[in-house]
Amino acid sequence: LSNDYNLYLKRIQNHIMLFELKNIELRKEDDNLYNEYTKIQGNLIFIFQNKKHTVQQMYKYLESSDRELRKKAYETISTEKIKVKDSISDIFIKQINIRNQIAKNLNFSNYVQYKFLELERFDYTPDDCFLFHNSIKKLILPITIKFAELRKSKLNISTLRPYDLSVDIYGSNELKPFKNVNELLEKTYFVFDKINPLFTNILKLMNEKSLLDLETREGKAPGGYMMPLPETKLPFIFMNASGVHSNLVTLIHEAGHAFNHYLIRNEIIFEYNWATAEIQEVASMAMELITMEYWDVFYPNRIDFIRAQLRQFERVIKCFPWIVAIDSLQHWIYTQKEINIYKLISQWNIINDELAPYINYSNYENYKSLLWQNQIHIFGYPFYYIEYAIAQIGAFNLWINYKKDKTETIN
Repeated sequence: LSNDYNLYLKRIQNHIMLFELKNIELRKEDDNLYNEYTKIQGNLIFIFQNKKHTVQQMYKYLESSDRELRKKAYETISTEKIKVKDSISDIFIKQINIRNQIAKNLNFSNYVQYKFLELERFDYTPDDCFLFHNSIKKLILPITIKFAELRKSKLNISTLRPYDLSVDIYGSNELKPFKNVNELLEKTYFVFDKINPLFTNILKLMNEKSLLDLETREGKAPGGYMMPLPETKLPFIFMNASGVHSNLVTLIHEAGHAFNHYLIRNEIIFEYNWATAEIQEVASMAMELITMEYWDVFYPNRIDFIRAQLRQFERVIKCFPWIVAIDSLQHWIYTQKEINIYKLISQWNIINDELAPYINYSNYENYKSLLWQNQIHIFGYPFYYIEYAIAQIGAFNLWINYKKDKTETIN
């Protein structure tokens, strides 16, 4: 066989090594618990201003320039989430025990060792992740703290509260890129057409085939993702659009995944239809940056256009410490001999205080202690998160190349 098959053979050997009959039922139980988690989160309804809202619909109030309105919205969200925290905690403790048993059945000393191989992390180790964590703490965290100081100054407040984190500090009006899903889609077509008409055609094909589930609704699972469909070889995008700026970024991000999958769908070696996550996320995160210069279709007002770009930069930088927090928590969880929810929460508070020291959670300590429950990856995709930070560095480089030579970079 040619060298083209080297990685394929390594993957097959890895799959064989990780197969254990006793783990089939355990993995099913783990999946069922994840489904329970998404059902709980999806069924959350928030009564605010005498109307029913999904959590995605509540986020727009956190972007309001009215601080009192933001505070009330935040308290509405936190109150309802606290009501289900025990149910979600019970689910996760069960998942931890199941995952530890899966690793034990294959004679791994802990779930971390097992999961690194399952995720095909052949080129880096947990120690490499810790070095990466430390680099982010040293180089990126000080920048996020400076962003926080700037935010306090722009908002003219003495302390930064958790409901002050999403409001746009560069303007008083909320960023409203679209009124409905149809408008979101039409404007996204326009953006991708500027980069390469092929991207627009792929997205239109997905829409024609009903492979875009974009709008938020009651009972819908939270989050957003792209899922390749093996039978049709077409991608499917799921998200919860509610009219806020982050929805625009989510669609562009997931579309980046979709284009990547569509363009490699006919790879002869079937296993290569799915790259490792570190590479998959480069396509999606780079698309967020590459499309920024065309966001004027969403924001014809030049000031709003610039605000949206500044907001994207701030969001990208602030994501690094959060990614480290989630990854650090998981490494800690799965290397403990014994664990309960109280130890977990205590460790989370230590991690969160170190990586978000600029947020004052006074009177919201209970909600702060369960912020990790909002991260869907912990429940459904354990350890799949550090990839976003690794890929973001690659995305920055791809964006820089695009600024130098657009055609060559896209081709």
